[in-house]
Amino acid sequence: MNSIIHELQGKSVYSEKAFEKIKNIMNAIFPYISRKLTEEEKERVKSLTGIPSWLGGLGY
Repeated sequence: MNSIIHELQGKSVYSEKAFEKIKNIMNAIFPYISRKLTEEEKERVKSLTGIPSWLGGLGY
């Protein structure tokens, strides 16, 4: 999925800020649309949204 996102960025369609927001949204929703999460996985995704993306999380 990230390769698709980086392809969009390569065409310079989005500003850097918009690109980061799209990437974060797609990474956050992917587990929910790919299959049903276990309770443990849901908690993991929730905890990762509190960590900034520049530190490897899914958050701001």
